[in-house]
Amino acid sequence: MVNVNFNMVNDQLQIDLVALPSGCREVMVNLPNGQHLTYQFDDVVVKGRRISIEEFRQMVEEFVDYLDINESRAENTLKGYRKRLGQFIEWLKRNEANPAEVRVWVAYYASLKRRQLSVYTCKGHYHILNRYGKWLEEKRCLPVNPMREVEPPVLPKERLPKAIYQEHIAAMLREAKTVRDRAILLFFRDTGCRAAEALSLTWGDVNLEEGKARVVGKGNKERWLYFKGVTRRALERYRETVSHKKSDPVWWSNQKGGGALTYDGLYKLFQRLAERVDVGDGNFNPHAWRHAFGRDTTRAGIPTAQLQELLGHTSIEVTKVYATFNDTELQEAHDRYSPVEDDLLALVSE
Repeated sequence: MVNVNFNMVNDQLQIDLVALPSGCREVMVNLPNGQHLTYQFDDVVVKGRRISIEEFRQMVEEFVDYLDINESRAENTLKGYRKRLGQFIEWLKRNEANPAEVRVWVAYYASLKRRQLSVYTCKGHYHILNRYGKWLEEKRCLPVNPMREVEPPVLPKERLPKAIYQEHIAAMLREAKTVRDRAILLFFRDTGCRAAEALSLTWGDVNLEEGKARVVGKGNKERWLYFKGVTRRALERYRETVSHKKSDPVWWSNQKGGGALTYDGLYKLFQRLAERVDVGDGNFNPHAWRHAFGRDTTRAGIPTAQLQELLGHTSIEVTKVYATFNDTELQEAHDRYSPVEDDLLALVSE
């Protein structure tokens, strides 16, 4: 094993890749915060062919196109991949590094871990790098996935998703003055859908009479969203104000020129309403409403397996996070269900 030296340049961790001795298969990076990053690699990858930055950039675009066409990833997911892999490319340019070498990927990931990023942000970077590395291996652009031996960050076991509070939901609904805005808020509150799912809806997907809408979620999985009478009536009122052929989008932009509502437009709508009612914790976006749906239906007693289906989670472990309760909630539950009651004590004292 070789201990690798590094320099700090503009808060970036830079490792001397050229200084590694021939035949080196394991390196340890000693980080200033006391942590260590150890990695083992194969000579075949270290001595791989040279890939130019421009060639690597084209590979990234081909990879993102693959995710779009073959895996039907959401627009925001594709933007996230482009952004983070673009950051990798910029790092490669600054360091004049060869992306065909495993140690280059390790050095970049080490630089991310050195920065003051949350464990969830590091996890996001790791996931994208690992997914891209697997794709490069499958396409035979690289002999192996450079991230195959890198351990992902360990996330906390319990983390309750950030969700908007009920009083803020009510306040934002009161502030929604147009039939469109009110219909949007009620739809998110009643269905717990993802933003991308809502924005992809056409009127042909919506059955107002039965109170349900068909969406295609993550992994190209189709499912039904369900909504109650108050949401159905709001949708009916909104429907009368827009073009509603089966192929028309459900949600239209209010901007000049019209067209389908975009994610930026949706986010700004939630942001504008939240600012008017002073939602100070920042948990106002569409995904915070999805988390609120999961939280509140769980507390109302919905079976976890049913909530999993409604939210479109592949794994029930993801859904179980909504069953995380704080101390006050647990104490209230104990007070309600504890088998030790006053009449039991009366029997004991007899």
